[in-house]
Amino acid sequence: MSDSLNGMATTSPPYKIYITNDGWRSYKMLEHPWYSVGLEAPGKYCFFFDSLNFLVYFYVRREGYRVTGIARTTDGGATWNEFLIPEPNGISFNFENRNLGWAVGGRSNGKGNQSADIIYKTIDGGFTWEKIYDKENEPVFGLQNIAFRDSLYKIAVGQFGKVLKSSDGGKSWESIFAKYVEDAPVLHITFAGHIALIGSYALGLWRMWEYERSSSIDEKIDIHSEALLYPNPVIDVLNIRFNDYLVNQIEFEIYNSIGERVKKLYFDYTSDEIKIKHPDLLDGVYFYRIKSGDKIFSGSFVKFNQ
Repeated sequence: MSDSLNGMATTSPPYKIYITNDGWRSYKMLEHPWYSVGLEAPGKYCFFFDSLNFLVYFYVRREGYRVTGIARTTDGGATWNEFLIPEPNGISFNFENRNLGWAVGGRSNGKGNQSADIIYKTIDGGFTWEKIYDKENEPVFGLQNIAFRDSLYKIAVGQFGKVLKSSDGGKSWESIFAKYVEDAPVLHITFAGHIALIGSYALGLWRMWEYERSSSIDEKIDIHSEALLYPNPVIDVLNIRFNDYLVNQIEFEIYNSIGERVKKLYFDYTSDEIKIKHPDLLDGVYFYRIKSGDKIFSGSFVKFNQ
């Protein structure tokens, strides 16, 4: 779905494409020239910009050969631009904007169903794609899904606990074995704000604490600090973000410029971000101390009342 009304879906055999413009109260079916779209995972291998612009992963046999690729349309499916991809495994898409997009999947390594990880990138809205990653990582099964938090931080996931992480906009990728999911197939990744969430078969949804460090060039905060206080100066809402999981209760103290403690609060760690609305403080410079178990963070901020 591109919004609450407009979206698309693909189905299992007979592999149809459906488009809606009213939130699925009604829909239309599109004819297409391939044997399948989306293979065995309905709705996964497609991406919808609007009712005229969308793309799908397709499979067809032509002149006795298997042909796979990504098809892009600008006229609602009346005509298609095909970009052929030789890898036989399915390709899943995600786009940061109408031009910059990513596709992930697998390339068979000739050992049963095992496949190397592949990542493609497009800068023209999905008409052409460049392979930027092709590597066999343990466990040796292809990637299933990709998501991004900002222009730098991206995560791709695959079966059996596989996670690839990039902190430099996709230039390099680090292979990390996902905590908790272990041998379960990891099928989906998304972000709730800056928090990564992964969906796994049978084990449900998991929150990935270890991958929450901020990396956006738009956030003018110290990405190496384990506790971040912002904005600074503070006007209405004081935010405290933690880049690490805290087991113990959080103790938050604020001191004025002459060292007098003016506020002491306690929080349980139910979220990696705490919001303190309308902090009752006069204009001025303040120092803070955050304590949780044996971890202590400190710093300063300016309070400004409009």
